Amino acid sequence: MGFAIECKTEQEDEMINIGTEIGGYKVTAAANGFALAESKTAPNPFVVWTVDDDGEGVCVGHYFNEREEAEWDFCTRAFEWFEDNVNITITEDYHVRGYGASERLP
Repeated sequence: MGFAIECKTEQEDEMINIGTEIGGYKVTAAANGFALAESKTAPNPFVVWTVDDDGEGVCVGHYFNEREEAEWDFCTRAFEWFEDNVNITITEDYHVRGYGASERLP
């Protein structure tokens, strides 16, 4: 879900970068005119914003409850080559010791 909002960074004339704080959210990724941010206290803790043309503020936020959904939305907006039909296989991470004996990582 998105809506139009004009937010500037906490510091005037600061460019949007990883670590920038905006309205209680901290930017965790920024690319090609989009920013992904996270809040520890917001009801919808993840957001994907469009970065203003001057690079100092954001508008139009798409808010999410799940990190994976927000990351997917960020990737599809920021990277034209990233499409919904990309096949992704999620596997559990194992650490292999010796001759094939596996131990699951914590």
